[in-house]
Amino acid sequence: MSSSGPEELIVEDHTPHREKEISQYVFSLNMQYIVTWSKDDESIVGWSITNDLSNDLSIEPINSLNTDDLKSLLNNNVFEIFHLKRASDCKRFIILYPMYNEEFAVIDITTKSRQILNVQGLKENQLSYHDDIAFLENGDLAIAKGEPVNRAYIFSKLKFNDKYQWICKNSIELGKYYDYKCKINKNGTLFMYFNTPHVIIQWNLITRKFEMQYILNWNLLADFAYSQLEMNSDNTLLVITSCSESFNTSVYVYSPKSGIEIANKTFNNKIGELDQFCFIGSREKERFFISFKNRKTKNYVTYISNPLTYTLDVSPDTNVLHDILSQNCKVINDYIIKIDKNKLSIKKLSQNENWQNHLQSKERYAGSTFFNTKEIKQFILSILERYKSNQFLTQSYSDVSNEHPGEAYTWIVTNKSDEDFNATYLKAKIKSNLKETPENCFYSYDSVDEYRLEFKVLKNDDIIFVSSSGIQIFSVNSEESSIELIYFWEEDIEYIIRKTQAQESIINHLISFKNKLDLDIGILPTPNFGEYDCYSTLKNNELALKLYGKEIIQKSIQRNASNETNEILDNCYKYSISMFESGDINNFLLFINQITFALVELEKFNKNLKATEKFLLKINLLYRRFYDGFKFRDINDSSLLSHLQYYGIYVHSYLSNTSFFDYLFFWISENWNLLERNYPQIHKILKSPYLFYLSYFAIFPQKNVRLMFPLLNFATYSQNYSYYELFYLHDNSFTSLDISDYYKWWNIKALIKFKWDTYGKQYYFFNLDIIFNFYVLLFNSFNNFKK
Repeated sequence: MSSSGPEELIVEDHTPHREKEISQYVFSLNMQYIVTWSKDDESIVGWSITNDLSNDLSIEPINSLNTDDLKSLLNNNVFEIFHLKRASDCKRFIILYPMYNEEFAVIDITTKSRQILNVQGLKENQLSYHDDIAFLENGDLAIAKGEPVNRAYIFSKLKFNDKYQWICKNSIELGKYYDYKCKINKNGTLFMYFNTPHVIIQWNLITRKFEMQYILNWNLLADFAYSQLEMNSDNTLLVITSCSESFNTSVYVYSPKSGIEIANKTFNNKIGELDQFCFIGSREKERFFISFKNRKTKNYVTYISNPLTYTLDVSPDTNVLHDILSQNCKVINDYIIKIDKNKLSIKKLSQNENWQNHLQSKERYAGSTFFNTKEIKQFILSILERYKSNQFLTQSYSDVSNEHPGEAYTWIVTNKSDEDFNATYLKAKIKSNLKETPENCFYSYDSVDEYRLEFKVLKNDDIIFVSSSGIQIFSVNSEESSIELIYFWEEDIEYIIRKTQAQESIINHLISFKNKLDLDIGILPTPNFGEYDCYSTLKNNELALKLYGKEIIQKSIQRNASNETNEILDNCYKYSISMFESGDINNFLLFINQITFALVELEKFNKNLKATEKFLLKINLLYRRFYDGFKFRDINDSSLLSHLQYYGIYVHSYLSNTSFFDYLFFWISENWNLLERNYPQIHKILKSPYLFYLSYFAIFPQKNVRLMFPLLNFATYSQNYSYYELFYLHDNSFTSLDISDYYKWWNIKALIKFKWDTYGKQYYFFNLDIIFNFYVLLFNSFNNFKK
């Protein structure tokens, strides 16, 4: 009888990460699932996040991958450079990114299986630093991949034999661009960040529609490694951080509705390295958060601001999050995450007392009234709602002065009535210097019984009035200690005069104004310059010229005031050139576009102004060195732009789905050498059409000098070509001038090349097709005639 030695009983340790330290973590979109990675244990654990009855958060491990699982799934034994990329809300899929070989992996952590994404361009599972992969809010998976395929993919998960598999439901062409980085937002928004030109393009992958283009400033490093972007939860703000030429951290806030920059701030690099950059808090009480860490002291310097106040100028936070960050915690969205070696805890930020006190503190809206569409629209809707519910508007007639305090001013409003009109007088007390402004007034032609007046002091201390004479907004000029009418809106005045009741007139004003606001372009609709006081104020206002310059110029033309028109144009040039010299190319283009919109009307109004000649003289061949790769460069060796190119990216209104020919030509390009070596006959057949495709459609890098021809809205051509133009050529602002002297300012050869690059090939191939078809028709006719 043989005896055997004692058997070793192996007891599996179910403790998360076997109590080894947690190195990384990633949350799902809606914070329902968190995945952690331990470098010491070489394991991954998935944790479910739940709310209990007291609204406290609890977490528990629900699935995991040990070292052997990872070795099998990734076919690798090295986990030195490892990145948790994404996690899904369904608590089973994670995306891993072992960065040593740029290979991504979609893992079903429940079944411990790797998902195969079997589509053209992704079979090698390769994603570079410039590409992106993300789960979407609707549960789909989106991937954006640049060279060589230049496509975006959307996958949906389907269940087969009790197992899920990701199936590609959309393959989308992104265009053959060069040197760009992709970022996918949770709502399906795709941002394409280009180094040259320095712009960001925003697409919607769900609708495939182009949404916005953001032109970034030239004083920022054109380097992806120094740039980040984040969008807030309701997609109303885009924040971009980058590095300036002096290596300070610059933050810019843009409106996705208009593409206009609404706030910016530069942080000195002496305060430390950028540590965290995100939006925190719940959806309704969201704030922008940025923190810097000092390497020597290990201390944090943090800033909390509300970009909706149109300013980032806030003092460093020493109270709100100081205790949280000092305990080695991180704040993500509305959650405080603390990792103490192998222990993970999570709390809600909205339940933190310091945070609650911070949200209750009063924040002054520092932006211009022109951007304050949300507050003004709420005020307008509240009046309309009362009218529809048969509640009378405020009966405001009183000859007693009433004070209405704001943060910086106290408004004094007095009403006086006459037989033919009602007058509203207003003054303001300036709190900073205790001065009182001279009186200003406006009139409405109602009887005392019918007189209605609505008004409100806005968050930025401007005051808005609604009466039968229109909607008027007044502001205090602190330097001049005066009151200015900065905005005026009215419905058709002849229509209003025929009305017999003030209330009906007011409703007409409000409805027409609301209809314009509903277009939701991020700024107030163009004011009505029929009110001279409003026009007189805004023609000297820098921001008004940037937003409404075209209409202000048109009003000066209607007034037949050449000196006034010249003064407005001079102001536009002064502001625009100043912006250009400071590298603020975004605002430079906004100013210069106002002029280009109006050039033809200016020429028709008075040729002696020489408006176009002056325009060309001011902006002809503007030049600025650009900062790339830590050096100032004059020539870009790898640009895909033509010799004369609109500063921006030419985009169509919609992205196109991948066509049969796209699949075919990409397959040929992937297998070109193989075909030439093993299948010479097939290679010979495909060679001519493939080389034609490369010569006609493919774009190759070339040397490019960056010059400025700011002619948007003046002499650019749409890339959407119509063969109808062969028979009827449309004029543009440049060709319609019919003044040959102006051609001396232009390199005609460059303009012809631009026209050829845009349309020439289409003309050539269209005419070739006509000639060929005509030849075939004649040949067939001749054969039929002989028969």
